[in-house]
Amino acid sequence: YLTLISVYVHTLTSEDDVKTSFYNLLDRTIQTIPAHDKLVLEDFNGRVSSNHCLWNGILGHHGIGKCNANGQLLLGLCAEPELIITDSLFHLPTRQKTTWKHPRFKHWHILDYVLTRSKDRRDVRITRSMP
Repeated sequence: YLTLISVYVHTLTSEDDVKTSFYNLLDRTIQTIPAHDKLVLEDFNGRVSSNHCLWNGILGHHGIGKCNANGQLLLGLCAEPELIITDSLFHLPTRQKTTWKHPRFKHWHILDYVLTRSKDRRDVRITRSMP
């Protein structure tokens, strides 16, 4: 079976307790998915960085940018159920990885991610954004 969880996480300006409650609920939801099911989660509204050394097993070698508070929550979510952020696994041009451009600074960021269980990593052929 495949379980697809599509989420929209509160933005960085939302209250911390609202975001924490959301991630706690999402974590409890993930725990209910049978271990043999393929699990895919997407979106997230955060920046997780390119620090694959610090987040070994969660981030691959091809992340982009710096981490923000929402990214920290996302990385924390990935740790216990052993989820991997598939966007960071593939060497692609920046424009095929990024999903949002800052309106004032015109800098591109990845805010939307695709996650799966680490054990299913080989099943993911590519993760890229579509212009």
